[in-house]
Amino acid sequence: MEHLSHVALQIVDVDSGLDLGPGETGEVCMRGPQVMPRYHNQPQATADTIDPQGWLHTGDPGHANTRVSVKHQYCVTMVVHCLQ
Repeated sequence: MEHLSHVALQIVDVDSGLDLGPGETGEVCMRGPQVMPRYHNQPQATADTIDPQGWLHTGDPGHANTRVSVKHQYCVTMVVHCLQ
């Protein structure tokens, strides 16, 4: 896995939103300057995806290992739309 600079990753319990420990499976969340701040003109989609602390909830299951890298259980496809 490639190291992503300036991106914070966490694995959270889907129901409680609490951080999970190494080896526990939960939802992959990320935040950082490379992560989109919002959906353009879609406030509800933004609220459904990005929490008040700025964590983008990917909806993808994964788990962290003790080296603080994330292993996805399924392939992740991210689509980036650029506004010019």
